[in-house]
Amino acid sequence: MIRFAAFAALVAALVTASFVWADDRPGGNPSGGAVTVGKGSITTRGIRDGTIQLRDLHGPLRRLVKKPGPRGEDGQDGQDGFDGADGFDGVDGLDGQDGVSGYAAVNQKVAGPEGATTPVTAEVDCPSGTSVLGGGAVPTSDDPAATFDVVETRPQDDNSGWRVSAVRAGSAAAWTLEVRAFCADVTP
Repeated sequence: MIRFAAFAALVAALVTASFVWADDRPGGNPSGGAVTVGKGSITTRGIRDGTIQLRDLHGPLRRLVKKPGPRGEDGQDGQDGFDGADGFDGVDGLDGQDGVSGYAAVNQKVAGPEGATTPVTAEVDCPSGTSVLGGGAVPTSDDPAATFDVVETRPQDDNSGWRVSAVRAGSAAAWTLEVRAFCADVTP
C-alpha cells in the first residue's frame, strides 16, 4: 500500500512539472510529447522503505528527471532594515598629572689638591623651582695611571642638587672632580 502511494505521488509530481519522458521502446515517444511511463521505468527491487529514489528509476527516465529546467527570474530586492539606535557616550576619564618640565643638566668642577689622600667633596645645585632627578661624578687627571675611589654619590638632603665625594689613589698628580645633576620641575 505504501509503495503504491509513493508511486502515485511520483507520477503526479512528474506530470505536474511537465516533464516529457519517453520509454525505451524503439521509435521514441509514440504519444507525441505526452507523459508516458512505460513498463520497467520504475523498478521495485530497490524500494525497501516505501520511498522512490532517483536510483529506482530506469536510466532514460533518470536522465530526464536530473536535467535542469530553465532559470527563473531574479527575485526583488528586500527592503533595507532600520538603523540601530546610537550607543551612549562613555564617561570622561580623569585628567592626568602634568609631566616633567623645566629639565636641566647642571655641573660643577672642583680641583683636587696634589698629594692629598683625603676625600674631596663637590656639590651642584639645581635651578630654582626644580628638583634633582639623578646625578653622578667624573674624576679626571692628566696622569693616565691615576685611579679614583668614589666615596659617595647621592642627592642633597633637600633634593635641590647632587653631592659627590671622591679620593685619588695611585698618583700624586693634580686632578679634578666634576659633579653633574639632572634637574626638572616635578611639582604636580
